Amino acid sequence: MNTGDQQFASKEDAQRASYQAGKVFLPNTAVSTHELFSGRKRQITLLLDAINQTGLHAVVFGERGVGKTSLANVIKPLLAFLEQELEEGDRKVAVRINSHAADTFSEAWRRALDELRVQGPQIGFKPSGSGHKSLADAYFADAEISIDDIRRLLPTLGDSVFVFDEFDRMQHAEAKAFTDLIKTLSDYAISTTIVLVGVAATVDALVADHESVHRAISEVSMPRMHPEELRAILAKGEERLGMKFEPDAAEFIVKMSQGLPHYTHLIGQHATRQACSRGSRVITLNDVSESFREATSRAQQTIVKQFTLATRSAHKDALYGSVLLACAITASRSIDDLGFFQPASVVEPLKEVMPDREIQIATFRNHLAEFCEEKRGPILERTGQQRNYRYRFRNPLMPPFVIMNGLSNDLIRVDTVTRLVKTSRQDLSSPNGQLPLF
Repeated sequence: MNTGDQQFASKEDAQRASYQAGKVFLPNTAVSTHELFSGRKRQITLLLDAINQTGLHAVVFGERGVGKTSLANVIKPLLAFLEQELEEGDRKVAVRINSHAADTFSEAWRRALDELRVQGPQIGFKPSGSGHKSLADAYFADAEISIDDIRRLLPTLGDSVFVFDEFDRMQHAEAKAFTDLIKTLSDYAISTTIVLVGVAATVDALVADHESVHRAISEVSMPRMHPEELRAILAKGEERLGMKFEPDAAEFIVKMSQGLPHYTHLIGQHATRQACSRGSRVITLNDVSESFREATSRAQQTIVKQFTLATRSAHKDALYGSVLLACAITASRSIDDLGFFQPASVVEPLKEVMPDREIQIATFRNHLAEFCEEKRGPILERTGQQRNYRYRFRNPLMPPFVIMNGLSNDLIRVDTVTRLVKTSRQDLSSPNGQLPLF
């Protein structure tokens, strides 16, 4: 970008770019078009391979905030893009629904089949206001839908894909029925792919009732995003907005995101608007820093409530906020695959947060214990034995929020955070989530 291009030509142009930033950076909306879905090439390949292989299904699992729903959303438009050369009758039918905590197997499938309609001898998507019956009403009316009902119906659809997002919300007994269904569809070689998507550390946490079902499942693990993938989100924003992130601004956003695309979108959006308010096409590190106050005010309400519960105290000199900030910085530096850290690792960050106080583990040991109790969330969880405890945040979206809150309230400086999180587990991992060989 030339020096002469660094300012918007008019105030109106800057306002338009600020408005467009809300369409480019989408912190609270899962991405739904494959053009905006950055990275995840391996996961997309695994899904497409499962979809194209009769008898194979897929389970997508990982932490909150890593982009599982975005991956679920992108399946339908991606298939439409890849199959645009095919005749309509040869294209795959694709349906996606959210699972509910109260869903039975029958209710979940009824909602999925309500997305399809009967149109003469053809089956297709139900348009708004259509007078045609939904597939559920046409075949099952008010009857309970069984595994065998689905097994007999699906071959009539031809190649099809059914995605059940937030599958972890379903009760165990109902989730087990989906496991039985997958085993049945695989045994009968029916050309339908079931994709289950949910929060879980392992595939067994979502599907654990049939050992033999693992042969019919492609396990699609969603790790936190690699820095290169997060940079790609910012690069696409630059291209669409005609703006530019200064290198140190982009790198700090990537650091603060800690592998979670939600925060790349959230900070990217507000930092962009901060630059637009100055009439500049260049987003600086100061714009990023200034954006944190707005970004934390727009954070998910559940995150704000958890933070408030964990840090509130009637005592003016209480250390809960400072200790939690030090824990958040420590978590961002952890090279443990599951994000656990030891109390000794909290000492250095807490010294930076509270430079005028002598810090030892005894200073905050009781705070860590309280953070694991109901009265403060619990915002942390603990593993191991006494004197050898390890801790981690229960919600992976929390550490970036805590750090941004600390920065916006001047509890710590940007350069200090940058130095402390210089070596993080995202920097130590390769794009496929494995530690590199040096």
